Parts: sequence; structure tokens; C-alpha cells
Amino acid sequence: MINLGMGLPPVVVGLWVCLTLSRYGPLGLLGLLYTPTAMITAQVIIAAPIITGFSGAAARKVIPAIYYS
Repeated sequence: MINLGMGLPPVVVGLWVCLTLSRYGPLGLLGLLYTPTAMITAQVIIAAPIITGFSGAAARKVIPAIYYS
């Protein structure tokens, strides 16, 4: 799942966030579309798999047992 997230284009994430936060979307009642909160949410969704993947690779280098557990 982490590698899949690394390959997501930012446009797809932005579209998903836009559809989720639009007026008739599941979270439309919150009124967050085109707000800094929505932008931060999209950036976190884009950055989380990259940070997780790099952190996991670094941890496997330091503690090889993590890879085998």
C-alpha cells in the first residue's frame, strides 16, 4: 500500500479531496472546500506514503530484524 501511495499522481489526490469535500460529497457539510485545511489535508495524503516508505527503509538499514518480522 505504501508503494501504491508513492505512485499516486497529485492530481488524483486533489480530485479525491475535492470530491470528498464538495458540497454534495461525504464531508461537504463541513464547508472546508478551498480552505487551508483542505490544502493541508491533500498535502498530508500525498506526503504520508513517501515519509513512511523512507522511514521504513532507514529503519530496516539500522535494525535488520524489522525486515524479517
